[in-house]
Amino acid sequence: ILVPFMVATFLAVITYPLVRLLKKNRFSRGMAIFLVVSFVLGLLGSFLWLIGDSAERFSEVMPEHMERLSNDFNGWLQKHELSSSQTELPEQIQAPFVTVLTDIAGGLAAAISNLLVVVILLSFMLLEAETIGTKLEVAFGSNRSPMEKLREYELDLQRYLVIKTIISAVTGVAVGLLCWVMNIEFPLLLGIIAFLLNFIPTVGSILASIPAMAIAAATLGIQSAAMVGGGYLLINMLIGNILEPQVMGRKLGLAPLVVVVSLVFWGWIWGPVGMILSVPLTMALKIYLEHSENFQWGAILLGREPIAPKLPPSLES
Repeated sequence: ILVPFMVATFLAVITYPLVRLLKKNRFSRGMAIFLVVSFVLGLLGSFLWLIGDSAERFSEVMPEHMERLSNDFNGWLQKHELSSSQTELPEQIQAPFVTVLTDIAGGLAAAISNLLVVVILLSFMLLEAETIGTKLEVAFGSNRSPMEKLREYELDLQRYLVIKTIISAVTGVAVGLLCWVMNIEFPLLLGIIAFLLNFIPTVGSILASIPAMAIAAATLGIQSAAMVGGGYLLINMLIGNILEPQVMGRKLGLAPLVVVVSLVFWGWIWGPVGMILSVPLTMALKIYLEHSENFQWGAILLGREPIAPKLPPSLES
């Protein structure tokens, strides 16, 4: 139950600004929430359908591509008069593809079964979001300091998730266009993979390039695979190293070691979904620590650079 709950929580943080925007444009709260939830449901449903359809077609065409790659590999061995015992290498290459397809199928089934739970949780979270502030004010009474810290935390977390989602979407579109221009099969699927894995700094871009390079090598040759890898590197250098730091600022960075540890930890607990949520979860913890008077040292240790967090004016005094 924790996985769909965490997914719904992050979706609620990202989509609540849309609810407020619709309410400002004279939509009722119920209608605004209905429109946003319907949009999220349609988007998630489209993603799941596309991943399932692409995985099915992938499993159909990859044996043919791997057989051609095997023949090319055997021809290269014969040309260079190398040992014939090495001709089994393509079968060793093909084995991970079978594993990946099995994981995709299992993950798809789990995602479909949890989709309804995520949507229901998201709906009630958006309904509760408008009153949670008033409840907290009543709970804390006249003490304004906790409320100010909670509001600062909410705004920083919301800003991070919204900006990261937009940047990840730009990365996914750029990767999809690159694969389409280079005539790489499954450009939409590869774009979605790049979008999801872009939530994982550094490591995510490397993982996202592996399936694209593998498909390019199996269908178009090693040279095309190298060009695809270069395209991924260029996209992530422009977006990840130039655009993203300028938009987010140094404050919202994580140390590389923290990224790897969180990736391994949450991936071990929740599998592929945990890997995607690992950095947002760690960033949520870091932002919370930044707004704590007693635990700011934790935020500094988690950060990329030793930058002291700036407290709200009421706390600095």
